[in-house]
Amino acid sequence: MHLHVARDPLEVAMELMDSLHLGMAVQAPDGRILQANHAATAVLGLSLDQLTGRDSLDPRWQAIHPDGSPFPGETHPAMQALRSGVALHHVPMGIFHPPSETWRWLDVSAIPRFAAGNPAPKQVTTVFADVTELRAAQEALRASEQRFRSLVQATAQVVWTARPDGAFVPPQPDWEAFTGQTPEQYSPGGWTQALHPDDRARALAAWQRAVDTRSGYSVSYRVRRADGQYVPMEARGVPVRGEQGQILEWVGTNTDVTELQAAQQLLLDANAALEQRVQDRTAELAQVTRFSTLLLTAAGEGIFGLDAQGVTTFANPAAARMLGYSVEQMIGQAQHALVHHHHEDGRPYLLPECPIHQTLQDGQTRRTERDVMWHASGRAVPVGYVVTPTHDAQGQVSGAVVMVQDITEQEKARAQLHEMIENLERSNHDLEQFAYVASHDLQEPLRTIGSYTELLSRRYAGQLDDRAGQYLQFTQAAVERMRSLIQDLLAFARTGRQLAPPPPGPGRAAAGGRRQPAGQLAGRRHAELGHPAPGVGARLAAHSAADQSGGQRPEVPCAGPAAPGARVLRAGGPLCAPAGA
Repeated sequence: MHLHVARDPLEVAMELMDSLHLGMAVQAPDGRILQANHAATAVLGLSLDQLTGRDSLDPRWQAIHPDGSPFPGETHPAMQALRSGVALHHVPMGIFHPPSETWRWLDVSAIPRFAAGNPAPKQVTTVFADVTELRAAQEALRASEQRFRSLVQATAQVVWTARPDGAFVPPQPDWEAFTGQTPEQYSPGGWTQALHPDDRARALAAWQRAVDTRSGYSVSYRVRRADGQYVPMEARGVPVRGEQGQILEWVGTNTDVTELQAAQQLLLDANAALEQRVQDRTAELAQVTRFSTLLLTAAGEGIFGLDAQGVTTFANPAAARMLGYSVEQMIGQAQHALVHHHHEDGRPYLLPECPIHQTLQDGQTRRTERDVMWHASGRAVPVGYVVTPTHDAQGQVSGAVVMVQDITEQEKARAQLHEMIENLERSNHDLEQFAYVASHDLQEPLRTIGSYTELLSRRYAGQLDDRAGQYLQFTQAAVERMRSLIQDLLAFARTGRQLAPPPPGPGRAAAGGRRQPAGQLAGRRHAELGHPAPGVGARLAAHSAADQSGGQRPEVPCAGPAAPGARVLRAGGPLCAPAGA
């Protein structure tokens, strides 16, 4: 036989509240807590010892109302229930939670307990639930709803609702304010009368289709405003569904798109203008590109561009032909490593020494009269070039343009001119030598002829007839002319020797053995080639003219003072005719 032990109903109630995570406290008529369950200690953040004996008037509760105002102890639900004897249910209250140092929100119910035959409550049982998280969720939901309402009001002029069957029924305050229609005029289908006649059938068909298919509603139409002006609007609606998927109602908005359409038109006009400008600019750029391409292609000099790192960005056909590469092979390659890597004598051309690289570094234009660049075949190409920097929008060096000229033919022409000048110098020297030797070799027989002619003239003076005397005179005159010619040849030879002694070797200076530039050689031989000593050339020409004129000696002015015994044949200066001629 088992004995059944009855349990205290209060103990059973507290265990039940614990299982439901509800706090429970039994308070005396003065508000002191007599008993509390474990859930109460967890919710309030106090131990059972801390709770026992504390009353509702204790300021440590720091209780507040939902609006944040103080919640005095004498107005707590337990105290009101004790005074009135009436139960209070679901009273919101905020209390301070010591462990977390935050406020917890409670849903409090106070139920008075009476003793038999006594109208005044002997105790009050307070049951409370922690609704902090629920309250936070509700506040977030309210804030979200408020944001949604604000957004709808900011983006739409009209917000409307409809029944699940699509009937447009009152109240519709936004529609009434915008269109001026009364509930009698727009309900249930009179709202279409506020639309433009051309848009009514289309708008009504779209709405009926949305209702029949239980899908979203979207259509554009014109709505007559209260002032009679038609306004273009964008209408959108969605069904609000219940938990079972059934439609509870329709919610929609009508938005004035006048400014949007105007902005769209402005955008279209701006896009059209921009496209036209782009087309015009593209055409100009294409023309400039064609001209630049034609210029680069037609240019005889090699032209290539470099970026700031010295990589080739463009090259014209002349540059490619000059260096034996294709344009495609040059573009994208480091210019120095490709064609400018060594000096002509085979020494490596260090990058800091390269004038092109220096221009990329300091932005200074440079001109190099002679250098070499290397052909794809491995041979050196003599070149002269000009390096011009390019700059970006900030003024920084962004690269360079190099104009290169192949000077191979110029060097060949310069070498040929140098050789011709050396050959001419040798010829002049040989001519001087010949004139000097010939003048000395001719003087001896000429003296013999002159001496014997003079002896004949003296010895047989008066014995010869007139014709024989005339022949002797002609002979003496010819001797004098020959003697003068020889003297002039000697003077010509001496002049050449005095101006510049013969060089020790072809094209070499007398001192140092160093090859002289062609310009200096030409200047040194100026007098030898065409300008002998003053008067010498004139007298040589005069002798030649006399011989061509049949032996009659012309009257030629002497270069200097008249020789002793010379006769002055005419005014203007002494002549070189000897005495007695």
